[in-house]
Amino acid sequence: MNEKIILPVFFLILISLSVLVFAQEQSTAPTVPQGRPYEPDTSGVRQQQGRTASVLFIVAVIASLLIGIFLMVFMIKNSPKIPNLIIHGLVFFGSVIWFVSMIFGLLSQLVKFGGIPDPDIIEIGWPFLFLLVFSGYLTFNLIRKQDFAEKMKYTLSLSSGGIIASVLAIIFMIFIGSIFNLDGLGIGLMGILIFTIGVVSSLILGIIGFFIDKSHKTSNK
Repeated sequence: MNEKIILPVFFLILISLSVLVFAQEQSTAPTVPQGRPYEPDTSGVRQQQGRTASVLFIVAVIASLLIGIFLMVFMIKNSPKIPNLIIHGLVFFGSVIWFVSMIFGLLSQLVKFGGIPDPDIIEIGWPFLFLLVFSGYLTFNLIRKQDFAEKMKYTLSLSSGGIIASVLAIIFMIFIGSIFNLDGLGIGLMGILIFTIGVVSSLILGIIGFFIDKSHKTSNK
């Protein structure tokens, strides 16, 4: 089967499963006995919304991964310079902004409290340090070297696909959470978890792609 057909089929299966689960949950909603005043069970509705949102979260993550894999294959075949430059350029400048804000946050705590009573900013921000170095290296080489996108196509394609998949998963998660009015703190913590997993996965994919590119370069000599 052509890979152009496989992706829509996966999407149809995932959407069908989510609709079936939602319909099943709707059909099992409690009924109100006759002769008694109707009193809506808010807790039951919230639980049902939570179950539906969980299913949609899983579907959204799977869809994000499929889109990321599809883009990886597409970028490996075409080695596009501009899309990779835009993706890693935005990640690099976002990492710089976060790194600078983290430094100012730590300095303000030192000045105000004489120490760092809230180290969460370091725990949350450490993935940006790896992104800063990795995306900075790729961004500046894409600008300086004309053939860098072709020579390092696996490094760029695998890491870019991982970044896009992570961003899509976070966007879908926020969108689903807003629809079902889920707890903002839980959505934020889940977003941080997905972001951290996405950063680590993108770095691992980039490192794997780097060794593939180097092996291809060695074999071509």
